[in-house]
Amino acid sequence: MSKQPIHKIQYGRVSGAVWENEGQDGKFNSVTFERSYKDGDEIKNTSSFGLGADLSNLERVIFDLKV
Repeated sequence: MSKQPIHKIQYGRVSGAVWENEGQDGKFNSVTFERSYKDGDEIKNTSSFGLGADLSNLERVIFDLKV
C-alpha cells in the first residue's frame, strides 16, 4: 500500500500535496508539486511548469497549502 498525502489541492493542471514524514527528531511535513498533461490517451505528470497559467495556478496552490 502506497503512502497517501495528508492534504492535496489542485488548480487547473497544477497540484500540490503535503506529506507527513518521520525523522530522527520526530514527524515533519514536506511538499511536492506537479503538473498533469496528456500524452496521446495517457495522463502523465511532470515537475516542469509553463509560464502563464501554470505559474498562476502554482502560486494559488502554494498559497492554499500554507498551514
